[in-house]
Amino acid sequence: MSIVEQQLVDIEIVTIPGKKRADLRLTYQGQKYYLHQAFAEIKLAQAQQQWQQLKLIHGDRYLLVREVGYYSLWEIDELEAQIYTSPTDVPKIGIQISSELALQQASLCFFQELWLRLEDLIGARQLQSVANNLCTVVPHLQSVLDLDRLLKLDPLSGDRLEPWTEEDFIVFDRQLDLLTQQKLGKQFGAELVLDVIESIPEPLRGKLSGVRGEG
Repeated sequence: MSIVEQQLVDIEIVTIPGKKRADLRLTYQGQKYYLHQAFAEIKLAQAQQQWQQLKLIHGDRYLLVREVGYYSLWEIDELEAQIYTSPTDVPKIGIQISSELALQQASLCFFQELWLRLEDLIGARQLQSVANNLCTVVPHLQSVLDLDRLLKLDPLSGDRLEPWTEEDFIVFDRQLDLLTQQKLGKQFGAELVLDVIESIPEPLRGKLSGVRGEG
């Protein structure tokens, strides 16, 4: 998932017509955004989940920025949004996507959120052993560097991740479930997996119906 660094954006205080108070406006790659919500630094997982849900419903109208001590979520200016979500952009924002792409998006959402929670629960050193095990059983994962790349991807991107297939993502999801249960214990691991799945908005959540903590 791509989080924009503060040095790449320009933030200024502006007066909005019709409002009695000033507001913050962010400019990024020529587009203007207004502040939607801010999250404490320790609430990164919550910020990412909120961002995912908004992107799934509204498309690429939201931007998550890493600032000093916290994360800020920004919504594109309404005038900009009308241009950005024109009919020619419909396939890009994923209103209609293939079953294969939906499974990819669901799997990446599942992986990124589960990985954040596992790191909080067991720490980076223990998570390294989980990563090593994944790389031995999941196709196209040759090293932990491949996992790092998946963590940095935008899960709701409209681009297919080649050469991954539906079968590859199914194996990936089930191994994540299995290894989580092995690391945390069957009951707690299964509960964590179910909780992560429930945090993924529909209709993507339905693509993970086969991952139900049956390790």
